[in-house]
Parts: sequence; C-alpha cells; structure tokens
Amino acid sequence: MTALLEFDRALFFLINDVWHTPWLDALMPYWRDRFFWTPLYVLLSGFVVWKFGTAKGAFFILAVILAAGLSDLTSSRLIKENVERLRPCNEPKIKEQVKVLVHCGGGYSFTSSHAANHFAVA
Repeated sequence: MTALLEFDRALFFLINDVWHTPWLDALMPYWRDRFFWTPLYVLLSGFVVWKFGTAKGAFFILAVILAAGLSDLTSSRLIKENVERLRPCNEPKIKEQVKVLVHCGGGYSFTSSHAANHFAVA
C-alpha cells in the first residue's frame, strides 16, 4: 500500500507542479464550476424532448437526474465517508507544496464526485 501511495503522490505533484500550464490554470476553474455546464445541460435536455417527444424525453431526463443523484449519494456518503482520504490541499504533510487555484473545499477527495456524476450521466 505504501508504494501505491508514493506513486499517487508523485503523480499528483507531476500534474500539479511539473505539467501545469498557465492557460490550463486559467481554464480549469471554469470547467469545474457547476454553473459553467448548465447551458449545455439545458440545451441537451431540450434536444432530447424535441427528438423523442415530451413523455419519452421527460422520462429520459428524469432517469439521468436519478442516475446522477444515486452516483453522487454513493460517492459522497458511502465511499468518501468510509475511505476518509483528505484532499491534497488539506493533507498536513504536503498542503504547503500544493498549488491551489480555487477554494479548497473541506471533506474528503476520494472518490471524485465530479467524475462519478459525469460518468453516470454519460
């Protein structure tokens, strides 16, 4: 397990420090913002209703919302609360070395609810 944690930390610093670029540092905070994606979701919802009709479209949209909700619940309440892995920006041993571009939230980081929810929606 120690080797895996060391690899994880080395990969994190490779991405966070060595591979960082100013243009991605400027772009990524927008991509992670939930309101940034709202127009796309509204557009896709409208397309689904237009393509499949109101009843089928509404059912599909409800199914997607349910999948995302279950994914978020599983990630946030079940996995994160049991694994208890701190975010790198809150990890006492390394937090001074971490480049933080946006507010560092509280709570735990594993699993990524962003990734889990988008996977569920896909």
